[in-house]
Amino acid sequence: MGYPDIYQFNDSASAQAAANSCPLESTPMIDPKFNEVYCLTKPNQNACFLAPDELLLKQLSDKPADSTEPQVCRADTHEKRGPLDVSINDQGEITSITNEAGVKMERQADGKFVVRNAQGEIMQTVENVKVDAVGNIQYDVSGHPDGLHVEFNVDGSFVLQDNVNGRIVTDKAGNVIEAPSGNGRVRKFQYENGQLVGIDGNLGHWDRVEENGQVSWKNKDSGAVWHGDFGYNSQSNNLEFRGRNGTAWAFTAKGEDVPLDQAKK
Repeated sequence: MGYPDIYQFNDSASAQAAANSCPLESTPMIDPKFNEVYCLTKPNQNACFLAPDELLLKQLSDKPADSTEPQVCRADTHEKRGPLDVSINDQGEITSITNEAGVKMERQADGKFVVRNAQGEIMQTVENVKVDAVGNIQYDVSGHPDGLHVEFNVDGSFVLQDNVNGRIVTDKAGNVIEAPSGNGRVRKFQYENGQLVGIDGNLGHWDRVEENGQVSWKNKDSGAVWHGDFGYNSQSNNLEFRGRNGTAWAFTAKGEDVPLDQAKK
């Protein structure tokens, strides 16, 4: 069976009307020159055929840049950033992060991340997640009453910062190496084999000295010597001094110097 000749229509306007009577998805898909418009006639109705495949493909390729047609989603790409496996979508957003222990962060529709342990159990929800090129990661714990910010570094050190205790930096061995000391100042701590041996604080630099089994601390700047021992209390976040004469003081993260028994726990 052959195709009807376009000239069976009285004029081009009639052909145009017939061709547009059966649009595809409300958009006429026809040959603008009408040399490929095919129609069948039924009582009171015109049914139109589409133009050739090559013309339809051309029309699709010529669709406006602001077309609302669904976009094709590409599969996430994967990167190795230090010890972390990072997945990224085609918009450049991180979609998942997995560490060497199998702990995984998974991006949710609201942009927050659910954190699961190696067994798949949800531990917490975090937000504002950032991972640098070498694998240092930081995030905020969602809904934490004190606004907890966390950083894990590839050297094993980590940071906990909140609105109550400020910024506390801990080394890979679990020793606090930096903590607030009031009015925007910080104390820094040095260790040898886990033993606190040096402090840079509000009164200058202190060195631990041990003679004949007795511990003292000497201030490098003032020359003062305190007979007793310093230690950092990770529960109260205070630097504490216990003297050999029985005195005991707490030097708080807010810059207060108070008797140890009066220090807030």
